Amino acid sequence: LGVPHAGSLVVIASNYGQDHNPAWYYNLRAHPGASIIFEGERREVVARELSGDERERWYARGVEIYPGWTSYRKRAPRTIPVIELRPLDQNG
Repeated sequence: LGVPHAGSLVVIASNYGQDHNPAWYYNLRAHPGASIIFEGERREVVARELSGDERERWYARGVEIYPGWTSYRKRAPRTIPVIELRPLDQNG
């Protein structure tokens, strides 16, 4: 599930509330450049992990869309990462 925002997509690395992050999170940390298909269109993006108030705001927005993330946060003994996938053409 991705939350669209001003041409970007925000994704939450909940891994169903397990005690470790999903593999794709580590892949994006190691190689932030990625290709996604969104709304039927292939897009080149760069990943940026959100932190602080920005992370909290987007996690809350994600919970509005998918309330299950509330229970994941309670189960997970970690801070669940929130990642912005920004199109390369928006990165200068």
